[in-house]
Amino acid sequence: MEKILYWLIESNGDLSVTVNDIAQVKEIIENDFACENEDGTFDIEDLQYTVTPKMLTQEEYVSLGEA
Repeated sequence: MEKILYWLIESNGDLSVTVNDIAQVKEIIENDFACENEDGTFDIEDLQYTVTPKMLTQEEYVSLGEA
């Protein structure tokens, strides 16, 4: 089975998702920045992200349940 490069994005918030395109990584993080708190403020200074490359088969990716 052929392995494909995927990206696991995790944050110190509630984000944990695996995507197959590095452009999606940027888009997801930028969208996360756009979310404001209940009081209308932003805490982007407190956000931390980890992006980890993962080599997965298509079957492994589908079994993650995130796709």
